[in-house]
Amino acid sequence: MRAHPGNFPPDRAVLRDGTYYYYAWAAAHAFPALDARDIQTSAGRASWAQMLAREVLERQRKGGEWVNRFTASREDDPLIATPLAASTLVICRQMLDPPKTEKLTR
Repeated sequence: MRAHPGNFPPDRAVLRDGTYYYYAWAAAHAFPALDARDIQTSAGRASWAQMLAREVLERQRKGGEWVNRFTASREDDPLIATPLAASTLVICRQMLDPPKTEKLTR
């Protein structure tokens, strides 16, 4: 989950990296909607949430924000990239450690 997996014509290839945080956010919403916990990788089955969270966290800056050096989707602005990254991590966390619900009794 290092890069947007879509097919891009050569003249639009910069969009692969320029839309990374949007791609991560969309994937984090799509996998739970599909009730998918694992995905098939070249190394075997793996937790998509763990892989995606690790990749997003590796991109975080020392100041806590996220930015993308590509400007195509304005992900070079931390006010765009950071909410997408943070939202992605929230969903990954929920998938990895689902909230416990207490059974209400009378």
